[in-house]
Amino acid sequence: MLSETQALLLRMLGKKLFQRQISPYGEADGQLLLTEAMQQTVFPLVYSELVALLPREEQPGARELYFSSVAMSIENARSHGHLHELLSENGIPYVIIKGMAAAAYYPVPFQRTMGDVDFLVAREDLARTKELLLANGYTTHKGDRSRAHIAFYKEKETLEMHWEPNGVPEGREGDICRQYLADIVERAHLHTTSSGSFLVPSAFHHGLILLLHTATHMIDTGIGLRHICDWAVFAGSLSDAKFRELFEERLKNVGLWRFAQLLTQLSSRYLGCPKRSWAMEDVQKPLLSAMMEDIFNSGNFGQKDQERINEAKLMTSKETQTVTGGSLSGHLLRSLNEKAEMEMPLLRKPKARLLLPVGWACVGLRHLYLVWRGKKPRIHVQKMVRGARKRSQIYKEFYLFKRRG
Repeated sequence: MLSETQALLLRMLGKKLFQRQISPYGEADGQLLLTEAMQQTVFPLVYSELVALLPREEQPGARELYFSSVAMSIENARSHGHLHELLSENGIPYVIIKGMAAAAYYPVPFQRTMGDVDFLVAREDLARTKELLLANGYTTHKGDRSRAHIAFYKEKETLEMHWEPNGVPEGREGDICRQYLADIVERAHLHTTSSGSFLVPSAFHHGLILLLHTATHMIDTGIGLRHICDWAVFAGSLSDAKFRELFEERLKNVGLWRFAQLLTQLSSRYLGCPKRSWAMEDVQKPLLSAMMEDIFNSGNFGQKDQERINEAKLMTSKETQTVTGGSLSGHLLRSLNEKAEMEMPLLRKPKARLLLPVGWACVGLRHLYLVWRGKKPRIHVQKMVRGARKRSQIYKEFYLFKRRG
């Protein structure tokens, strides 16, 4: 059940995003609201609503925090613009994903908290783009690992060069997603802000990326309210007819239609996003309540619970990118195998499978070392098992990447 603070935060977001009418705040605790808003990465959106609820001596600090966050978003937009100029001048087609592409749908784009600059180029342009960025002062870290992007760093700026969005699963549904994304760069269009211009995806490609991104992080470390706000303002921008035209057949083909419906129901119930008939075919209020509680328990990318990533290993497979059947112990074994194969690629060969226990030992020792260095959370087994069971019951209801009917 949501706390009074959490419920009020949702009402404030609804007012800012969709002009939702709300009752007076009464004796609300502004400091608790501020903490929750920061953990959910939505503070700039609700600053004007909650600042008056803070003790007078705390208001200047909150004001400074707000203007600092907005300034960072403006600087982030400038980085998008600089990237556009660099790639365009060198004849490299690209498209921005997430970030300012998502902010474009907000009433005040710079009130969306920004992070890295994520962009996508065709695979054949990866080497050329990497060479260009390195020649312009960016660096990479050898220890970075990702199946979908390479990160580049320059002072306080981080660029993530993608060859496909995060969250595309393996198998048939993943192949179809890749087909749908094949023309993402050529269908990109120019978006202009006061801080620069850059290329953003078509509505269909943006919506698909949001769904893949949200699903992947929700069942891994967890998502914050920022992810729900991103979807809410996007889904609310399209009419019923337009959304069905763009998405219905294609999302059903890859098993994301129900997830899109649930996210939209969640946005309507808690944020005041306009209701859409396409999303209301199967309303399950208990499931929506469980989803929202799960989001609040997590915080943005697991800020409130760093152990959620270990729970995910008992529920999911890196290959399927979703919750699958089977026992928790079976999931743990599969997770160990996947990690071992990542650490020792030799183990992927059939003749080397007998050496898997060696790989498990390497995985375990590496994790202990990272815990010791403070880079990984400690594992509390009982809590991990309880959390995995509770979350898996929620996520199974999404039917991610499973065609229905």
